[in-house]
Amino acid sequence: MLNELIGPKLKAVNTLFEKALSKRIDKTNSPKRLTGGQMSVIAYLYDNPDDVIYQRDLEKIFNLSRPTINGIIKRLSENGSIEIVPDEKDKRYKRIMLSKEALDAMIKYRPAFEQEVKQVENEMTQGLDEKQVQDLKHLLDVCRDNLKG
Repeated sequence: MLNELIGPKLKAVNTLFEKALSKRIDKTNSPKRLTGGQMSVIAYLYDNPDDVIYQRDLEKIFNLSRPTINGIIKRLSENGSIEIVPDEKDKRYKRIMLSKEALDAMIKYRPAFEQEVKQVENEMTQGLDEKQVQDLKHLLDVCRDNLKG
C-alpha cells in the first residue's frame, strides 16, 4: 500500500536529488563543502540582494521547518557564508545576509553550480520527452500550491 502513495515517492526523489547534487557540488572545486540545501539558501540570498530577509522568510520560501532552517543557518554562519545582522528598525529581528566571501564565491562558482543542477535534473528526467518534463513541472506546481492552501 505505501509503495503506491505519492508522498513517499516524492520524498525519495527529493532525497536522491539532493544527494546527487551534493556529490556534484563537492566536485566544483568550491572552497567550502556545502549541501544542496545550504547552496539553495546561498543562491536565494545572492539572487535577492536588495531584499530584507529574515530566517522566518527562508522557512516559508523553502517550505522547511524552523529546526531545519536553524541548522542550515547555523552551519552557514559557522563557515562564514552568511552574516546574521540585527535589523536596524527592530533589534529583535535578525537579517540573513551573504558574507563578502560568499558573494565572491557565488560570482565565481554560480555557473558551475547551475550546470550541476541541470545535469542532475537531466539524469532525473532521463527517458522523458520535453512535453512530459513540462507536464511534470506543472503537476508538481499544482501539488505544491494545493498543499500551501
